[in-house]
Amino acid sequence: MMKYKLSFFILGVFSGTLLALLLLQLFTSQKREETSQTSLSKNHSISLSDLLKKVHGVDIIPFDPMNPAHLSLSHHIHQAAQRSLDSMNTSDSAAQTTSRINEVSRVLEDLLFQNLDLPPEFQCRIPLNKQGKERRSGYPDLEVLHIPTQTRAYLDPKLYASQQTNSSFRSFYYTPFSKHHKANRPALHLLLGVRHEQSKNRRVFGTFRLHDLSSLALKLKEEYHASNQKLYQTPLILPHESPLPTLPKN
Repeated sequence: MMKYKLSFFILGVFSGTLLALLLLQLFTSQKREETSQTSLSKNHSISLSDLLKKVHGVDIIPFDPMNPAHLSLSHHIHQAAQRSLDSMNTSDSAAQTTSRINEVSRVLEDLLFQNLDLPPEFQCRIPLNKQGKERRSGYPDLEVLHIPTQTRAYLDPKLYASQQTNSSFRSFYYTPFSKHHKANRPALHLLLGVRHEQSKNRRVFGTFRLHDLSSLALKLKEEYHASNQKLYQTPLILPHESPLPTLPKN
């Protein structure tokens, strides 16, 4: 009888300890996320490097102009960008025939992917999320690897109109607490900014610039949102459409 009581006592102690450890881990994880979230406010600025390190423990590697691998990646991206823009400037390119600029951005991304993925020195792929799956949406768009040195760069290509360079319009978005987070490895973080203009009946893709995002300052934009599923649900639909009012004739 004493043997069974001792066994139950040991099992109870072990179960209690395991439960305590699990609760401690959960509490620590929640506190870490709460600390990260409360450390940001609408008026607080934080660098992309600090944010990524704080939330995910991942380092952003600043671009070093004296590092041969960094220079090789930069040169390769510049060459790939030029080939991509040359293609987009041709009359039969999808970049000329599509009506929406968001679709043009996808054309640029696809062309860059093809021109960057040139083994044996380089490999390009869609970054993997935490579940190990490719995901097109969200930052960053592309992942470029310099195979000889295993130096990695996350690349985010963006189109901008020539008159928008100095505007305050928000054009860079990053959601650090997303379950689909993709910047999960130490790497360079680079932005390829491509300027475009409308000339008569065609688009002209001109100069481009490569930017190091390691010191990019970010601000938090707090907002509430609703999906189409919620927005267009039946209870929100009015019973009847109201006819347009008849305007008095002059």
